[in-house]
Amino acid sequence: MARKHSHIRVTFPLSRIERNIRRASGKVLDDFKSLVEKDFKATISVQGSPTNRSKPGQPPKRQTGKLVRSIQVKRKPNGIGLILEDYGLFLDQGTETIERRPWFERTILKNRNKWKKFLEKKFRKHNRRSRI
Repeated sequence: MARKHSHIRVTFPLSRIERNIRRASGKVLDDFKSLVEKDFKATISVQGSPTNRSKPGQPPKRQTGKLVRSIQVKRKPNGIGLILEDYGLFLDQGTETIERRPWFERTILKNRNKWKKFLEKKFRKHNRRSRI
């Protein structure tokens, strides 16, 4: 005797899934933004003085705090962006009158593995908790 085939229809609430993914991504990016900003500011927060300034090749030491206050990490629709004043770039890259005090790329190289692990952990955590 021939057996009837039954069909099962499975639907996925894609709009709800997408909304949950966006919400989780937003929370992760907010936390990541704070971490990146903290790490960039920490690189240049070593206290200096008029007699204890950074030497060429070293990250800038904190004199007035203006450079530290100028660093802002903003959340963008597709990630994060770093905003800093020209002075920060002048110190990092050097000019005709300012010898190079690299800190920008050093901060990225020093922290990239930590940032990667942070994102992996956060997304894993949100994926476990997400509901459809």
